[in-house]
Amino acid sequence: MDASEVDATAGLPSIEEMVYLDQPFDFTQLSLEQLEIEKLKLEIALRQEELRKVRLDRRALEHMNAAAAAAVAAHHQQQNTPPDAPTD
Repeated sequence: MDASEVDATAGLPSIEEMVYLDQPFDFTQLSLEQLEIEKLKLEIALRQEELRKVRLDRRALEHMNAAAAAAVAAHHQQQNTPPDAPTD
């Protein structure tokens, strides 16, 4: 883009912001190259969101496992049996 061209999207929110705000975005103002760039940005944002969800799921599982281990240990302590001993 040279000095004589005007960026039609200058000052407008990005596509990610529009998607986040659940508002329509006018794609007709973008060049093919800009559309490709915005598509890549959205794909990156989607993958980042997927990674964030996986991390949250993993943390939740770790917390549940820790809570279960603590509950088993507390139960065995109340029963006065070692955690690896068979229970009735």
